[in-house]
Amino acid sequence: MLAAGLNTELIREVLPRMAEEGAVLAPTCEEMAQALKHERERMGRSIEQLRAAHSVLGSIIHAGEAITGGRRA
Repeated sequence: MLAAGLNTELIREVLPRMAEEGAVLAPTCEEMAQALKHERERMGRSIEQLRAAHSVLGSIIHAGEAITGGRRA
């Protein structure tokens, strides 16, 4: 669950309501499934924000390279 990006507080809440389903854990109630879906949506928004920031930084770097001719400081 840590590898999936969940914090330990959420894991502590979720773990007692999970069942092993083959090689993965599965929520045993709809409430827990919804909580996990909301967490995944939150992560998705964070990923999109990081992608946007990454793109802006790439543009800044590219503009700087155009000015400096790609010389390193």
